[in-house]
Amino acid sequence: MSPAQAPGPAVLSRPRAARAVAVAAVLAGLLWVASGVLNRVLLWQVPGLPYQLVNLVVPPALDFSLRPGEHQVSAMAVVGAVVVAVVVAGISALALRGLPASGGRVALFLAVWFGVVAASAVASVVQVMAKFAPLGADAATVNALVPWLTRGGHWGLMLGWVAASGAVATLDRTRAHPTPPAAPPAP
Repeated sequence: MSPAQAPGPAVLSRPRAARAVAVAAVLAGLLWVASGVLNRVLLWQVPGLPYQLVNLVVPPALDFSLRPGEHQVSAMAVVGAVVVAVVVAGISALALRGLPASGGRVALFLAVWFGVVAASAVASVVQVMAKFAPLGADAATVNALVPWLTRGGHWGLMLGWVAASGAVATLDRTRAHPTPPAAPPAP
């Protein structure tokens, strides 16, 4: 057999890849919402906690207002959560395309984590555009945007490993319990 005819490594099956992508996307979207809600609850409902510590440990992602008497989620916050899930799904799917059937756990973990960082930055831009677009593009507005934009990347760095771990665990679990092959059609 010539090198051109030699079979390559077995490629990851589509159902296994789809499960890992779905888990990564859903976890990232849920984390986006949960961290925003938890951040606001800790800041407004628990007196005495330093806001710098809360923002470091539970980064505020979702634009959610939980002041007494206010329970609102903006439309752009919902769009942001969807953007996070879609971008993570896209980057995870690209990472899984070339992944061999066995191995590749570290590559998948790092790719999904990067996907979450990228997705959170994009979702932060979506929320910033909705909040600051009416103000115009003067220097003061641009300076006011920087903390909002860096918050998205920080969120991805702090919590992206959770979605990445979920994708790797799903991939490992489907490896341990492979899907049985479909029955051949009856004649």
